[in-house]
Amino acid sequence: MAISPHWYRENAEACAWRAEQSRGPSAKAAYKEMVRAWLILAESAEQLVRHPPRKVGTGEQALAA
Repeated sequence: MAISPHWYRENAEACAWRAEQSRGPSAKAAYKEMVRAWLILAESAEQLVRHPPRKVGTGEQALAA
């Protein structure tokens, strides 16, 4: 599965826009929390793109990892 940090950032931007449009304080807070979550995912995806995990073989090699 391909990792796309850009997709996560787009979702963060969409939630930020919705937070600005929301009138209710609880809805605004929920959208802002979602922004933070999407940005954490984007940052994690960027790290995985920069440093992909090593592929481990099966059997004893997998147990050693």
